[in-house]
Amino acid sequence: MNTDSGKKERQIRQRSMTRWRLRRGLSRLIEQPAALIILILWLGLTLFVWHHRDAFSIESVILPSFHRLYQWVPSTLIVVVSFSFLMVILILLGTPWKAAQIDSDVAIALGLSPADVRYNYRPFLISVKSIKGSTAKKYVFWSRYIGVQLWNNPDTKKAVLWALHSHSDKAFAPGKYRYTVELTVGTGITPQERKSPKDPLFK
Repeated sequence: MNTDSGKKERQIRQRSMTRWRLRRGLSRLIEQPAALIILILWLGLTLFVWHHRDAFSIESVILPSFHRLYQWVPSTLIVVVSFSFLMVILILLGTPWKAAQIDSDVAIALGLSPADVRYNYRPFLISVKSIKGSTAKKYVFWSRYIGVQLWNNPDTKKAVLWALHSHSDKAFAPGKYRYTVELTVGTGITPQERKSPKDPLFK
């Protein structure tokens, strides 16, 4: 794989991750009323700043003809910054706990290290949902470049489960959405604190 291809795959992965994070963040606002507090605070702050936007306007004595432009600039900045801040909030809400660490461990389990030219092919964690009435959890990964067959390779699956501190007798299956794989696992078999993989499975 050449450098241009690697850059392309990295961009595709990053765009997909951003879209999924935004989507999950929006879902959390709908599913968890407590998360609406953050949205209310954002809206309140935005309205407060907008109401006092005249305080940020720029006066020009030298070029009075640009007075309206100088008043328009702060308003535009408020809208842009507020929208950007909302995007950040949604991405944070849509990012699973310890997602970066899990992504790194799973990549190693799949045989993809940072030094590997295929590293940009690595999956990323979309969501982790607890199964109601049990201690099981359902993991969903974006995996555009890694087929479900590799996930279900016995050694690979064992390494992935080790990375997730979980166990499962089920197979990875194609997810509900395109380019996704999912697996329901049991938890609690490795109570020790998560560390960088040192298991013999990780070569």
